[in-house]
Amino acid sequence: MISDKYKCIFIHVPKAAGESVETALMGRPNWEKDDPNYASLNLPKDSVVGDDKHYTIEQWKNHTCFETYFKFSFVRNPWSAAYSFYQYRKKRDQFNHNFNDWVRLINPKFWKEFLSPLKYLLINNQEGVDFIGKFEDIEADWDYICYRLSINIQLPHANKSQNSSDYSQYYNNNSRDIVYNHLKQDINYFNYNFGE
Repeated sequence: MISDKYKCIFIHVPKAAGESVETALMGRPNWEKDDPNYASLNLPKDSVVGDDKHYTIEQWKNHTCFETYFKFSFVRNPWSAAYSFYQYRKKRDQFNHNFNDWVRLINPKFWKEFLSPLKYLLINNQEGVDFIGKFEDIEADWDYICYRLSINIQLPHANKSQNSSDYSQYYNNNSRDIVYNHLKQDINYFNYNFGE
């Protein structure tokens, strides 16, 4: 998301409070369909997500305001994000798989192409954003973002997952290891541990 009003670029990592941030800054859902910044960049749709919201920082780097706008994102514990995404998809698609079966059966490219925060935030293996907040510290990190943008906006709780705060109880050893094996680079980079 890019906001000329607030002079910022927000990288929407899936399942890490992106809907809340976009609602706070843009004021309505699905704003990106009318935003001229997206049309002017002629960016391809994400092959896994299939919408316009989850562009990477790499895709924004040639935008005319890239160097001057404040660039930020939020990340989330990958085990928590995976469980949250499962809840979202189960509600949307109404499938019968339990969580541990879903983790085992999902297409392996899903992890790197959709749920990996590093995929969204690196340019040539370097962080391309000015600030990365953590979902787990969202209130303090949002306060910092508001300070940087010279705004005072409450962060709404949009698209909330049910029961995702204690995600660890839904994992077995196998599903925990599957998430780790696919996302260990992200887990180590952001210093996450299972159960936190």
